[in-house]
Amino acid sequence: MTDYRLILRLLLRGHSYRNIQSTVGCSPGSISKASGVLEARQLSTASVLDSISDEELHSWFVDARSSISDEFLQPDFDAIVQVCSAAVGKHHSGGWKA
Repeated sequence: MTDYRLILRLLLRGHSYRNIQSTVGCSPGSISKASGVLEARQLSTASVLDSISDEELHSWFVDARSSISDEFLQPDFDAIVQVCSAAVGKHHSGGWKA
């Protein structure tokens, strides 16, 4: 899990993306996301950052990727096998022949 508090602290100290990436072991995208939060929340000092609870900080970095829906349709593998089995021996024009 990405340590956004550390990334924010290093950004406030003026560290480069490359330095933060090697220190924290995170992606440039994570650093960019943290930089955007610094700007949007107008955080300018480490003392302000320290006053923020872990829960509040976590809420700033919610994973926006979609999750798998419960409405996912499971393939009918038996029907697929039947269709594929029925196709054995049938050839398309110009294809390989057994």
